Amino acid sequence: MLLADFVIATSIPFIIQILVWNFIFRHDESITIHGFSQKDIIFYYAIALTMGRLNNGYDVIRQISEHLDAGTIEPMITKPLSVPVRHFYIFIGESLVYLIPVGASLAACAYYSNENVWSYGLVALTLIMIVLSQAVTYLLSLTIGLVAFWLTKPDFLCSLHIILLAVLGGTWLPASLWPTWLEPVMAGNPFYLQIGAIADFSVHPNYGFAFHIVALQLLWTSALMLGSCVFWRLGIRRLANTGG
Repeated sequence: MLLADFVIATSIPFIIQILVWNFIFRHDESITIHGFSQKDIIFYYAIALTMGRLNNGYDVIRQISEHLDAGTIEPMITKPLSVPVRHFYIFIGESLVYLIPVGASLAACAYYSNENVWSYGLVALTLIMIVLSQAVTYLLSLTIGLVAFWLTKPDFLCSLHIILLAVLGGTWLPASLWPTWLEPVMAGNPFYLQIGAIADFSVHPNYGFAFHIVALQLLWTSALMLGSCVFWRLGIRRLANTGG
């Protein structure tokens, strides 16, 4: 499974992006597109694709929706750890291994960057953003998974999540390359805060942008925590009223 994630799900999309952007920059490698040089765009996708493996809530949605669909959620409720807390520990444990490629891509970006602006403060803010991105990822995935309380066939939730993460998260295009009227949506949604925000920051590091991202992550973490709590309470009440 890990080999498939590293080699197929990460390396092949990265190679495709390199080929596409090398073709775009083939006539003049010195030009920039919305502030991205050829090297910037390559590092952006290296970080975005590895962050996409770290912050992937697919299994959270799948497991919760499967428990609800199969009717196995009720025995789990009686256990000491609540279902959301148990799945949070599983999510963190499964994500830890992906810190290695994320750290490698971030270190390479900082080392080869033309802007010698990296400081201990920016490194600390990067770590904070990664931790908060994990919180946003889990809470968003939990909220999506809990929608299965009101569905008879929750299979499409995982497919919907994959599409939204690819489009809104920034693995297709950086937020600044979308049409101007779409930029506020692309740069402020929770999927972007999972992936694209850290990739954007790593390529163009500065304190103002870092504080902006951290503030948005804290805002979305609070909103999603409230939303998941409401969904969980309403779902459990519905489960009790309908007899499982």
